[in-house]
Amino acid sequence: MIEIVKIEKKPFTTIQYQSSGREGPRHMFLPFFYAEASGLPEGLNTIVATSDLQGRVDGQLLGYKLIEKLLMLQKCEGHIDLLLLAGDLYDDESLKKLGATGPVTNLLNAFALNFDCVIAAHGNHDEVQADKLNSSLIVLDGEVGNLMGLKVGGVCGVIGKPTKNQRKSPDVFFKAFDRVISKSDLIVMHQSPRGESPGQKGDEHTAEIMRNKGHSLIVSGHCNWGESHISLMGRNQILNVDSKVIVIKRAKKRT
Repeated sequence: MIEIVKIEKKPFTTIQYQSSGREGPRHMFLPFFYAEASGLPEGLNTIVATSDLQGRVDGQLLGYKLIEKLLMLQKCEGHIDLLLLAGDLYDDESLKKLGATGPVTNLLNAFALNFDCVIAAHGNHDEVQADKLNSSLIVLDGEVGNLMGLKVGGVCGVIGKPTKNQRKSPDVFFKAFDRVISKSDLIVMHQSPRGESPGQKGDEHTAEIMRNKGHSLIVSGHCNWGESHISLMGRNQILNVDSKVIVIKRAKKRT
């Protein structure tokens, strides 16, 4: 199992952006945090994980600015081996509609063209044309794949009315999650399980499944945990990346 053993308390950099709010655009900062993980297979040294990039910079979706920032980071600090996108990459062009849903296919393709290995789990505000996605982009939804020495699973969307964008009925969602939880070292999903601490909002039934099954690192978003990032659940670890970027490096050997 990949296990996060350390996360820095202060961000090492940020991106300033605007996001839709109930009373107009909000001025926000996307923070970047360094983390260390044990259990990374040989050859996998840097993972970047993020979700809920609901904002814009100079009219463009925030994700495009993140690509620029990550390419700069890669030049300075070395190759990004794996990029995990846990959904909700859209914000309204006018920045006046909180919780807008819109197209992110071109943005997902931009990530795939700029980084060697990108895994995505779509969020409930993402409209995606699956047939237009770059073939190198990996989208997992109730599936497990072997990648870079890891068994990686994923679940797209959230629990809700199936007639709405990127929603699944509870039965369909939990069946998809159940298929991946016992087979995966790493899971990427938009819907966050509830954490153990106050303020770690999320779905209780997903958390209950995790108390009894699995031994995975679960990367999720959808519910903002504020300054909290990590929660243990059974033998699993939840890493909530809502509105933040976590740069995970191989844990340093302690002497």
